[in-house]
Amino acid sequence: EQKAALDKFAANPIIRRYKKKIDQINRELKFQTHLFSLLFQAFTFGRACGLVEKSPIDNLPAAIKVLPSMHLGKVFVHPRTWEVLGVEHNDFKFPASIIRSDEMMYFTIRDHNLSPGTLHYGYSLVERVVDLSELNRINNQRNLKEINYRMWAAFLLIRLVGSYNEKTMRKVKDQIAKGAGNSIMVNQQVTVEVHRVVHDMVQLLDERKENYRETIRQMQVPIILFDPDILNRATSQELIEAWTASVLRNYRSWLKDIIQDQWINPIVKELIEADRRPSIGQQEEEQPPLIQEGPNTSSSPNLNE
Repeated sequence: EQKAALDKFAANPIIRRYKKKIDQINRELKFQTHLFSLLFQAFTFGRACGLVEKSPIDNLPAAIKVLPSMHLGKVFVHPRTWEVLGVEHNDFKFPASIIRSDEMMYFTIRDHNLSPGTLHYGYSLVERVVDLSELNRINNQRNLKEINYRMWAAFLLIRLVGSYNEKTMRKVKDQIAKGAGNSIMVNQQVTVEVHRVVHDMVQLLDERKENYRETIRQMQVPIILFDPDILNRATSQELIEAWTASVLRNYRSWLKDIIQDQWINPIVKELIEADRRPSIGQQEEEQPPLIQEGPNTSSSPNLNE
């Protein structure tokens, strides 16, 4: 019965025309690309806002502008229902800085009002892994580079017995530098001590790997998606199925409700109202003539009168 009702609904010519118009708008405005950007910001900062500009002709969406979440300000809600009425964005000057709910797509991550004053501000998923990411960034950008560049070999401490001028000492230094790794002969009383810098590159690589794995776990993503050699096929299939039926399903339902309420429903509403409004030709036919002709008047009025 559900399938029959859905097929009947999908076969309705009016519904098919509305769907075709929505698909056209999505393609022209690159809706999926903008939605990905909004999701990226929402997962990072806890909330995202896309400014929806509408055409003055048909009041349908004409552009989507992804606003930086870092500059989002206060959230204005209804005092009784707590529904979002508008959001402040600091990139614009007042009153343009106040964006109404019918002018935007606004959604938050895990908006459960866990602490006072956090409702409609969301919860960042990246915040819990910022420290792990910073450690890996330090290892990648500084520690591992320093080991490969400077600390891969030992350094020499050379002691010249007696007093020598700077020219002689520089000459000995150049001879040692040219013969590094080979046997060198000098006619000076020289004592050379080899000092190795203690480091553990293997431990740093293991630390980086564990930080990556912990980041994946904290983001609630199966590690098999990033490391296919970690599990066998049977275990991987069960893990993906469990993740799809739990975490991914919740995010899909959450995103589906946002798209339905803030994107599809307003477009369908405008299309329905456009169908109800009479066309321009009908309005002209229904308008009464400017000059009412009486029984004693001709079709051409007297301009003097």
